Amino acid sequence: MKLGIVIWGAVAAIGFGLAIPAAAGSGNCTRSSTNGGRACVYVNSDYVGMFAYKWQGSGLSNVTGSNNDVMSSWENESSRNGAWYKDADGRGECNNMLAWKSTSYVGWVDNDDMSSWRMNNSC
Repeated sequence: MKLGIVIWGAVAAIGFGLAIPAAAGSGNCTRSSTNGGRACVYVNSDYVGMFAYKWQGSGLSNVTGSNNDVMSSWENESSRNGAWYKDADGRGECNNMLAWKSTSYVGWVDNDDMSSWRMNNSC
């Protein structure tokens, strides 16, 4: 009987542990003592599935391959403003990624639309 309770308790603990969503600032997007802060972009809302990051001050680049048009949330853990664009080469609608800010979900209008971004200036 005790063994059954212990096993049930372990299964319940594991189940509850898996049900807790990842929080912003969970360690995926952290500062570096040599490079300063960075911004991170995620495939899913609530900062899940980081697929790219940029150090503060990084210039414009396109999002290529399977990472194009998949961003749903972002964090900017740096002292520099940045921006992401709906089209390649910094074209199309520009969206700010302000310093020390984050967005857990960009919204259905902007979801899966990022094609280029930079961390050296806002829009």
